[in-house]
Amino acid sequence: MFEAVVFDYGRVISLDPVEESQEEMARLAGVPSGIFEKIRMKYRDDYDRGSMRGRDYYRKIMREAGAPAADARDFDALADRIARIDVHSWAVINNETEELMREIKGAGYRLGILSNMPHDFLELERDVFRVFDLCDPCIFSCRCGFLKPEREIYQVLVDALGCAPDRVVFFDDVPANVEGARGLGITAYLWQGAGTARENLKNLGILP
Repeated sequence: MFEAVVFDYGRVISLDPVEESQEEMARLAGVPSGIFEKIRMKYRDDYDRGSMRGRDYYRKIMREAGAPAADARDFDALADRIARIDVHSWAVINNETEELMREIKGAGYRLGILSNMPHDFLELERDVFRVFDLCDPCIFSCRCGFLKPEREIYQVLVDALGCAPDRVVFFDDVPANVEGARGLGITAYLWQGAGTARENLKNLGILP
């Protein structure tokens, strides 16, 4: 018998960031978009793990990319501005996912969030993300120091839920993260939209 349904945040609870946001960050840094994005992903795990904040993350990226802004007197302010664009680009909730989450909660199941997420993003949490109020626990990589698909973060989740892994259902848009959850015995599905997830939950007997 299942007790909890857990969702990833990015591209599951939230919509995809618009491409214009990534282009704007690169433009402000004065770096070609492709180079900026490649270096940004190089250090993203450190950012999501909580070992650096947005200012340090984007300072490091711009310096490594040889951004002309790295010599500007307002370099810190620029790094802060780029970090804010990044954070806000993930702040648009997928209404279909939110509706599904409310259905699950209404059916009497616990809801949780398990997400690779930096500290800067969580500063918006209570002011912006109403769906977070539906969930307990909310497990974020920056707070526990582990990243999906590391086994430890799934153990943190089931410990917080206080139930066996095989009583948990998890949705994530990254195949490696789904496999990581399955490795601990969690019933995990690759996210393919709220409609497909609803069918998965009906097949499990969670939704009618």
